[in-house]
Amino acid sequence: MRFNTQEGYIVFKPEEIAYLEADQVYTIIRTIDSRLHHVTVNIGKIEAMLERIVS
Repeated sequence: MRFNTQEGYIVFKPEEIAYLEADQVYTIIRTIDSRLHHVTVNIGKIEAMLERIVS
């Protein structure tokens, strides 16, 4: 999964994502290594992407 950030972009495998947190129109992704990443996609779109991958 590829997401735009303020610095450029970041790529994650779905299993690397520990949880998502809404931050206005952005989403904070916490990874399993406890790092935080602010991405420019709203949480609903990320949840839908994960649903398609898991299904």
